[in-house]
Amino acid sequence: MDGLLFLLVLIGASFFVMTRFAGGSHAARGHHDRCCGHPALQKKIDKVDPVCGQEVSDNADYSRSYGDQTYIFCSRECLDDFEADPKKYIKSNEGGDASLAA
Repeated sequence: MDGLLFLLVLIGASFFVMTRFAGGSHAARGHHDRCCGHPALQKKIDKVDPVCGQEVSDNADYSRSYGDQTYIFCSRECLDDFEADPKKYIKSNEGGDASLAA
């Protein structure tokens, strides 16, 4: 019985050491800010896609200049719709939050 208890304590201690120091706790090794949503790495969302109205980050993958403004889009489909008839979507945003990248 003492041997079994010793074995369980040894396994528990080994598990603790492995998870704490050998990769189980990446925050303890200083990598927490690179993979888990550190505020400096999160995309800032403050623009609106003029086609669908979805919030889009400043550094979105899809954007187009039209007139003297740059519009950003959540997807290639919204960009294609905008390119097909830009005036349709620019008019719908007059007086509201336009999706302009500075």
